[in-house]
Amino acid sequence: MVRGFRPACWDAPKKGLMKSLDFLSKIPIIILIGYPDIRGREGRRGNGKMRKEVDKFEVLEEKITQLVEAYASLSNEKNALGKKLAQKEMEIQGLMEKVAQLSQERETARERVEGLLNRLDRLITSRDMVSRG
Repeated sequence: MVRGFRPACWDAPKKGLMKSLDFLSKIPIIILIGYPDIRGREGRRGNGKMRKEVDKFEVLEEKITQLVEAYASLSNEKNALGKKLAQKEMEIQGLMEKVAQLSQERETARERVEGLLNRLDRLITSRDMVSRG
């Protein structure tokens, strides 16, 4: 047990957090780091029930850490997929415009072919009439 322990940093000018922690210097400090007591048993930190509680908190802390990491990973993946989706939607829009353009060009070509076929038909029909007459 250590009484009246006061770190050197507390002797520095009091600012912010150090000023608010000044009351701690007036409290006797006991270090509970599993020191053996008089009878040779482990100190407070080493008892079984306390250790199980600490283990539970360590497991909980690990699970929370894994959950936070998974959340961050999924968030990054979501952002990447969102960007990819936006890119694919732009690509689809471009392809739809190209399909519309090609359909219009096909219709224009069909009309021109029909016009040429009609002219040929009239030419053939007029020759037939000249040769018969």
